Amino acid sequence: MNKLARIKEWYLKDDWWHFIIGLTLIYMLGLILELTGLWWTMIIAAAIGGAIIKHGGKAIIAGFVGVFFVWGSYFLSFLSLGYSNPFLFINFLNLIGSVIGINGGVLIFISLLIGGLVGVIGSVNAAYLAQIIIKITLKEEIETKKSLSIKTK
Repeated sequence: MNKLARIKEWYLKDDWWHFIIGLTLIYMLGLILELTGLWWTMIIAAAIGGAIIKHGGKAIIAGFVGVFFVWGSYFLSFLSLGYSNPFLFINFLNLIGSVIGINGGVLIFISLLIGGLVGVIGSVNAAYLAQIIIKITLKEEIETKKSLSIKTK
């Protein structure tokens, strides 16, 4: 069995390793892509992880949890980097939240939920796209094998 066939066989399996690898990729790529300052790059990170997971339910969980923890990590880093006053970030969030009429902690939680939903969108779309591509390629492979077997008879 050649190397490409082994990779294809591993990719077509549906096990928890795909979930763990996909979740780790979402988190690591999310941390790197968030350095650009563009919130929509989380969709790219979640899509790459979702394409590896290939299962809708697992992709929902991985996309939400991955981006939720990426944004949570950045909020914690901003909180810990209050140079002169560690409560500077909290006061800033309370100031922004007072415009809407909510607390700063609630504002962080709403932001984390929105980030998680962005991750769900990216990972689920990529997971279902991967399923469609796999079905098309397997269908073509089966048809070529059938046509070859008919020609040999």
